[in-house]
Amino acid sequence: MQRPALGDTMPKAADSRISALLAYFSRHATATFRELAETLGVSSRTVRNDVKRLNFLLGDMATLGSEAGVLALVIYDREAFFAYERELRAASEQAPDSPKSRRARLFGLIASSASPVTMERLAQRLYMSRSTLAADLAALRDDIAPWGLSILGRENSGLVLDGNEIDIRSYIIDKAYDAIYGDRPLDGQIQDIIAKNARLISSETSIRDILVRYVTVMLDRFRRGHAIGAIDEPLVDFVETPEFSLVDRLVDDIEGVTGGRYPYKERLFVLLSIVGVRTPGDADSVGPIELDEEVVSLVKDIVTAVHDDLNIAISFGDLSTEVLYHIKYMLNRLRCGIVLRNPLLGDMREKYPLEYEISGIAARIIRNHSGIEVPDDERGYLTAYFGVIFERLRTSSMRHLKIAVVAGSERITAHLIEAQLRKVLDSSDEVSLFTRSEVGEDVLEGFDVVLSTTPLSLACDVPMIIVHEVFDEQEMLGRIRRAVKSGEAIHAADAGASPTIRGLLRPERFFCLEDVEDYAGGITRMVDDLIGQGCLDQGFAERLKKREQLHRMVFDHAVALPHCQQFATGDIVLALGTLPRPVACGHDLVQVIFLLGVPESVHVDESALVRVYDEIVQIVQSKALCERLAGATTYEDAIRVLSRGEVP
Repeated sequence: MQRPALGDTMPKAADSRISALLAYFSRHATATFRELAETLGVSSRTVRNDVKRLNFLLGDMATLGSEAGVLALVIYDREAFFAYERELRAASEQAPDSPKSRRARLFGLIASSASPVTMERLAQRLYMSRSTLAADLAALRDDIAPWGLSILGRENSGLVLDGNEIDIRSYIIDKAYDAIYGDRPLDGQIQDIIAKNARLISSETSIRDILVRYVTVMLDRFRRGHAIGAIDEPLVDFVETPEFSLVDRLVDDIEGVTGGRYPYKERLFVLLSIVGVRTPGDADSVGPIELDEEVVSLVKDIVTAVHDDLNIAISFGDLSTEVLYHIKYMLNRLRCGIVLRNPLLGDMREKYPLEYEISGIAARIIRNHSGIEVPDDERGYLTAYFGVIFERLRTSSMRHLKIAVVAGSERITAHLIEAQLRKVLDSSDEVSLFTRSEVGEDVLEGFDVVLSTTPLSLACDVPMIIVHEVFDEQEMLGRIRRAVKSGEAIHAADAGASPTIRGLLRPERFFCLEDVEDYAGGITRMVDDLIGQGCLDQGFAERLKKREQLHRMVFDHAVALPHCQQFATGDIVLALGTLPRPVACGHDLVQVIFLLGVPESVHVDESALVRVYDEIVQIVQSKALCERLAGATTYEDAIRVLSRGEVP
């Protein structure tokens, strides 16, 4: 029996299910229809159809027989069967049959149809049962709703896609492009034209690839009679830009190949590929896309706002051009309604909580300056830039370390500790190894920190950390750096617990505000007392009041951070106030107050200030910790909570 070619017998998605069937029986001797349906994520009827199709394709090579509802594979011609299985697997890898890919193909069929299409016709085209199709259709309706799209009509009389043409195309590019166009590449001449024009923008292949997507969708949709109708005004404003001139030339060249004529609205759609793209990695050499004064002014205002809000002077340095282009592209995206999903948003929030809060400052400036709301996904991308800046600030004052490692009596233990440290230390950091009998006070002088497996009864000013033979390298590096900064040992129990805040707090700077009725009263009590102690100058209260009127910093879990410059001392002044019950602070409630007086920047190590902000933001990530801290009524209570998160 002559076996038909795969592409002539079924869609590639069905190839995937057929291949999955064979793969299942390579691992299992038998299966029921229900088991296979659950494995493939389709209905039992679809499985029965696939089994029939598979037996037709296998011919005399093998058969998948059923007895009492239990299936088993019997192979007659092993050589021919395994050759066919390899061919089928290769075909199926090009079109995986997941629910997501099925929905994408379903969307493509409905979107491309010039007339209503029935469920029966869709089931035939997608090679699946009506029940599987109905489930996929329900999921697709939910999936396209956020895009302003809907599927109208009845199953028997026909279904149609309803929505703005640009939204339909945007959904295709973001969700369904590979499923619809993966096996339909553009004409080679058109690809060459796109590559040539893409190089005028950036040498990165990502720019070329996104242009290919937009041109492919534009040509296909326009050819099928789905031209763009109404278009938003912000996009029309781009007609006079250098970016549109580039796209105009690109589409003119394509017309020379296709013989078609594409109106300016279609060209504006292709323009979205440029104005909505992520910042190219070679932003310094971006071609005709020019920076305007609005973007430069915005970035200056953001830098100023971060300084005003946090008293930290930041500079984007070698990232300046990339940041400027990122802001420009972001504004373009938001004005045109382009949603850029950020798959790392959750990770960025968790790893860089301070920088994410600072991205909120940038978002506020953009909203005030341009009237544009910055969504969380875009804030995640801004967080990445602030993450680089603040990591540099954190490490800017870290000099090369000299570390002494002291083991009991066996030097191999010291070698093991050194081997672990080398994973995280800078190559220029020095590590010297000793046994207990080799060290004295004079030997350890000159080291920045001592790591010892046993307590050392030596009158030595060098910070000492007691370590186990095996430890978490990153956690240990943090302990070493904090010990070097503070000049005190950081014990394992305290390793992750607000060491900078604890070092700045004093008994006289803790306030249990039991009889305070509102937030302003609590601030007044704390500021007046600190002025009396000589920690804050007389003008601090008025400066703080003005700053709080402009922008008050209140975090989740009822934690406030009032702060401004102080001129009484050259040190960071930190005070803590707790309230037994929440008090009103504008639209927020406050129960914990960190009052921060920042000296003039010329006198303070900004990396220390960043650590203070880091630790406060880390505290507010934990509702339980904030509640325990609010319950502290003495300085000792607060220190225990900050050290180990203990209940007072």
